[in-house]
Amino acid sequence: MTIYAQGEFDAYVATLTGGRTVDQWESRVAKVGDKVFAALSGASAEAPQIVVKVDPGEFDFLTTLPGVVQAPYFAKGHWIAIREGSAMPDDEVRSCIADSWAVVAAKLTRKVRAELGIVLPAPTGSTQDTSGTTVG
Repeated sequence: MTIYAQGEFDAYVATLTGGRTVDQWESRVAKVGDKVFAALSGASAEAPQIVVKVDPGEFDFLTTLPGVVQAPYFAKGHWIAIREGSAMPDDEVRSCIADSWAVVAAKLTRKVRAELGIVLPAPTGSTQDTSGTTVG
């Protein structure tokens, strides 16, 4: 099954800690906490697409790929729309969804991350004490 099918999209989002899907904006929207990290639109149409947040440094490269464009209605230079049939295979689309989850999850408050069971990796060169506080 393709990641552009609602069932597959929902199942993949559910594998990401704290990930859930809701119907919003005539799309299937993936959230962590109350923050959007991906959206599937047009799943029942001829040309479904998945919208994800990307690192601004990757935006210019990704939008050179056939079938990948600036996502309409989302912050310019931060969100891309990946159309079904694009140059990006499903496994890379899944990777983009996971990367988007990581970017958005990192911006959640510590309290929300703890409630959702999200543990972020320590920054390079840092260690964590027994309470999980980063030092160094």
